[in-house]
Amino acid sequence: MIAVQDAWKAGLFRREHWLPNVVSGVIVGVVALPLAFAIALTTLLPPFALKWLCRRYGGDGPLPD
Repeated sequence: MIAVQDAWKAGLFRREHWLPNVVSGVIVGVVALPLAFAIALTTLLPPFALKWLCRRYGGDGPLPD
């Protein structure tokens, strides 16, 4: 919470900072989801763990139940 307050005081929530923040978030999501799959597969987790990872960090994608 302190980091959010510091960012607000520094003006990082202004309109000109939104596009770089959104682009950074998308890049992190594109990298993190396949990485989560790779880690889950290499640690031999069962398939439901992959579904949980996708729903937890990837939203409500078209995954079979």
